[in-house]
Amino acid sequence: MDDVAYTLCVSTSTRDVDTALISARYHLPSARVQDDSLLSSDDDAEPAQPVPGGV
Repeated sequence: MDDVAYTLCVSTSTRDVDTALISARYHLPSARVQDDSLLSSDDDAEPAQPVPGGV
């Protein structure tokens, strides 16, 4: 669990877990998947287009 806490702090540029969680929650909405075509079961679905910004 220490490794997870360390990784969270490093990836959010914070020094403690509480602040890291707040930071992660703040950034989480921008990490949502814009293209959910892979979740579709339609065989006739159009190919997925790249998401603007390269994300």
